[in-house]
Amino acid sequence: MHHPLPILCCAAALGCLSPVQGNVVPIAAEAQAQRAETPQEHIYREFLQATTDMWFLLSGVSNREDACAAAPRFTELVNRICTLDEQLSHASTESGLPAEVEAEVHEDAETAAVAGALETLQVRILEAFEDVNAEFLSLCRVHCYSSAELATAFVAATDTGMFSEEALAQLSTNETPMSDMESEEELARLRSLEEPDRAVLSVLQQVKDAASAEKAAEALASLSRRLHNLAPQHPVDHRSFAERYRAGIRAAFEPLSPLLWGIRTELVRIAALPGYDTEPYDAFSDALNSVYEDLDAAHSSYFNDVFDASFRADLDDALQENAPTAD
Repeated sequence: MHHPLPILCCAAALGCLSPVQGNVVPIAAEAQAQRAETPQEHIYREFLQATTDMWFLLSGVSNREDACAAAPRFTELVNRICTLDEQLSHASTESGLPAEVEAEVHEDAETAAVAGALETLQVRILEAFEDVNAEFLSLCRVHCYSSAELATAFVAATDTGMFSEEALAQLSTNETPMSDMESEEELARLRSLEEPDRAVLSVLQQVKDAASAEKAAEALASLSRRLHNLAPQHPVDHRSFAERYRAGIRAAFEPLSPLLWGIRTELVRIAALPGYDTEPYDAFSDALNSVYEDLDAAHSSYFNDVFDASFRADLDDALQENAPTAD
């Protein structure tokens, strides 16, 4: 069994910091500007940067050429993260205690500042690794776009304990190519997605307030049913098409990508509308959730290329605009 990196275990166990939070966080910000960065903080920042770089690298892989080109840099980042994790296990405060523990014992401004900074970095690292894991799993599902170089790098990374063996199992799944009949059916299905996708985008573009959202809810419910019926009857994510259908498949994909990107833009815009998190939008939100799930099912092989971690971050930022502020 491979064990996860210690720093990730530390970040996942942030609940252990709660006794410190209550005592030291109020004075941590004041002390933060008056001290030098500790070795632990420096390592955490380097760790976060390497993790973020890995996410950007993996999220940019969309074909075999990208995958082959990404393999050396991916391996470099894996080695960098492992080295930083090792360094972190040896870094400590002058007392020999982890900074968060020392802050709990001494409760002074400087140690409080260190604990607060480390806690923030731990949270950001954990969030970044969740996004990296999502990209890793997504690439495993498409067999690294048949790149032997990236697949080998993924196996080596899993051996370090950085990724789960369950995710890697997706990489080794052997799917048989589609038959001519299956390829023809999939081509027809893809061609039929353009019209409902365009209709979803059009409906969303008309939502400007609660009243227009209420009118859009019924139309979205109807479109959701159509998309649900257009989802593939059998999983096709990892299977290649018969050779003579590949040009047609590529042509069928071309109009779908801009439509999905347009839908993404509208979802973020709508989430930022004043009062979106209030009751008048409830029916619309329910209908929109159904449409989103059915778009995912209908566009399963490439949906996450558009609605990725950056989309979730944009959506969260938009929703925060509606969050109530403290007096």
